[in-house]
Parts: sequence; structure tokens; C-alpha cells
Amino acid sequence: PVKPLDSKPLFTMMVRMVRWSERLSLAMESKGFSENRVMQMQMTLKKRDMLFAGGLPLLIILLSFVMA
Repeated sequence: PVKPLDSKPLFTMMVRMVRWSERLSLAMESKGFSENRVMQMQMTLKKRDMLFAGGLPLLIILLSFVMA
């Protein structure tokens, strides 16, 4: 039972709200929004991105033959 002036439910709710806001902040930054949350950063495709995109499938195929 919760007492009328019990602060535990309020504290729990505040902790959940802080965790939710941190997750939202990380999600927005991962989608390219800056810290100001107003402008979206321009994402550019770099050479290492292309190497990763091409190399990972090759590595998976190579490992599937080696493990078989």
C-alpha cells in the first residue's frame, strides 16, 4: 500500500523520466540531430563506410566456408 505522502512513487517516476529522456537524446543524436536538436547534421559517406559495407558480407561468406 502507498501512503498519501509517500515520496517513493514520485522518485521512481522521476528516475524513469530521466532514463527515457537520455534514451531519446541518444536516439536523436544517432539519427543526425545536433545537441541543439534544431538542425539535422549532414551525414557523408566516407571511404571506411564503403569498405565496411563491402568487407563485412565478404567476411561472413568467407567464415561460412571456413566453418563448414
